[in-house]
Amino acid sequence: MFKVILFTTLILFLQACSTTQTKNVTKDSFNLSTTHCTKKQKKIENYRNNEHLSLVFPSLPGIIFGKISNDIVKVVHTLPNKNFVLELPHNMGNRAKKLKHEELSITPSNTKIIRLGTFHHYESMEHLGGGMFIDAISDDSYTLVYFSQPASLIGTVKNSEGEIEFKIENAKAGWNWFKHTKLSSKKSQIVLHNDPNTSIKFCAIVNDAYQI
Repeated sequence: MFKVILFTTLILFLQACSTTQTKNVTKDSFNLSTTHCTKKQKKIENYRNNEHLSLVFPSLPGIIFGKISNDIVKVVHTLPNKNFVLELPHNMGNRAKKLKHEELSITPSNTKIIRLGTFHHYESMEHLGGGMFIDAISDDSYTLVYFSQPASLIGTVKNSEGEIEFKIENAKAGWNWFKHTKLSSKKSQIVLHNDPNTSIKFCAIVNDAYQI
């Protein structure tokens, strides 16, 4: 319960401070929209259409997969099925960490990274709900990953569900889109995504609660 209260207080604090952020901070900006879907990315229409929705973006410093930190990079307040702008600091400074995945190789080796976590919250919810970035048309999904400098990330991660091949070449300093494509039932590939014409949505996952 303490964590829930702490989280709610943090949301209110960030909302109050959103209009007083330093204007000279360089930011990376992304034009996105919201939707609801299941874990398997099946879109759900007309769900809580008139309820205010908070999109919560915590950091995962030094990792692509794993546990989120208490560092909330951004909170966006919007409504379902609406467009919004996601603005993130271009330089994450000491918030980024060196890569911790032994299966992956990053060049230059001193590059620091952050994966952006994706969650959502309604006032009636006691927990954070899950979220993901998805393609509006295809079955591809995406993640946003920060690099402290231009770098490449190569390797294969294996788990109980199969293997994920990383082929990230020439990522830029700042935030980069990773595109996840399913190659087979047991294999997927992650590459750098630079197509400005892609319509990416934030999907608030229904019936998926994350205990905080």
